[in-house]
Amino acid sequence: MYLAGPLGPSLMGDLGANVIKIEALTGDRIRFLHRFYQAAHRSKRSVAIDLTRPEAKPILARIIGWAEVVHHNMRFKGADKLGLSEENILSLNPKVGFSYVSAYGQKCYRRYWPGFDTIFTAAAGWQFECAGEGNQPMTLRPGYTDILSAQSCFVATMALLYAQRAGFPGRVLHSSMLGMISMMQGELLVLADGSLTETYHLTQDQTGYSPWHRIYPAGDGAWVAVAAFGDEARAAMRAVLGADEAGFAAAIGGRPAAEVLAALEAAGAPCDAVFYDNAMHRLFDDPLSKELGLIVGTESPTYGLIEQPGIYWDMGDVPVEITQASPDLGQHTDAVMRDLGFSDEEIAGFRAQKVIA
Repeated sequence: MYLAGPLGPSLMGDLGANVIKIEALTGDRIRFLHRFYQAAHRSKRSVAIDLTRPEAKPILARIIGWAEVVHHNMRFKGADKLGLSEENILSLNPKVGFSYVSAYGQKCYRRYWPGFDTIFTAAAGWQFECAGEGNQPMTLRPGYTDILSAQSCFVATMALLYAQRAGFPGRVLHSSMLGMISMMQGELLVLADGSLTETYHLTQDQTGYSPWHRIYPAGDGAWVAVAAFGDEARAAMRAVLGADEAGFAAAIGGRPAAEVLAALEAAGAPCDAVFYDNAMHRLFDDPLSKELGLIVGTESPTYGLIEQPGIYWDMGDVPVEITQASPDLGQHTDAVMRDLGFSDEEIAGFRAQKVIA
C-alpha cells in the first residue's frame, strides 16, 4: 500500500515483469489519493481478493506458487493474519524470493510501528538543514523517503530475482525506511584528529549556499538558478555578472531572467530557470519529451488517457515500453484467475461468495 511498497514492483513492471497487485475488495487505501495511486501502480494487473476469508487460501497458494518474488510493505502482525507471513510464504513456495519494505526494520522494538515519510526526514535532521541557518525547522513535503526506499528495494529485489533464477533456495530481503534515511542523514567525514570535513549549509534566506550556488531573483520577477563549482564555471559567471560576486544579485536583478540565462549559458556557466506553475507544462508539452520516452501515455478505464513521466532507462536496441496504466480495482481478477488454472465456474463461485471482485 501507499508508496514505499508498491513503487518498486511498478518499476519492475515497466521493465517487463508480470506484476500482480493483490488488493482487498475495498482496494488499496491510497486509491482515494488518485495522484499517488497513479504514480505507483502502473505496469501491474489488479486482483481483488478478501484474504481474511478462509475460502481465499487456495487462491493465495496458487499465486505464491506461481510467483518468483513476493513483495509487500505491510506490518507483520497484519500480514500474518492474511497468510503473508514470511514463514507461510516460504512454506507455499520454498523457491520464492520474499522482499519486504518496513518502517523501522524487524529487529527493534518499533518493528510493528507504522512509518511515515515526514517522521523519517525529521529523524534525519532534514527539517533543520532545509530551513536555513538560524531558522526554525520546517516540515518538508512528504514523498522523499518513500520513493528512495522503493527504489532501493527495487534494486535489491532484482538481485533477489537473479539469485532465484540462478537456482538458489528461497531468499528473504528486508529493507526499511529508517535504513534508507540513515544513508541520507549526513555527508561529513570525521578526520583522524576528531574534526569534521567542511560541508554546505543553506543560508538563512533559503536561497542557496554561496554566491556560486544559489537562486537569484531576476528583474522581471522570475528566478534563476546557478551552480558554478569549478574555476571555469566561476570565470564564466564573472564574465557575465561582473568580477565581484557581491554584485551578482544586483546584476541579475537588473535584467530579465531569459536574458541572464542566455548569457550565462553562452558563457558556459551551469544555470537554469526556476520553474513552479509552468514546470509541468515545460516537460509535458515538449515534443522531445515524448520522443525520448520521458513522457508516456496509457489508457485507463476510469480516467482515459494518462500521461505521466515515463521511461527512466535507455537500453539501446532493447525496447522498454510502458503500456499498462494503473489498473482499476479488480480489473484483471478473472484473467489472472484463469492464468492460475481456475475454471470459469470456480471463478463465479468465488465471486458469489464475495471472496473476489
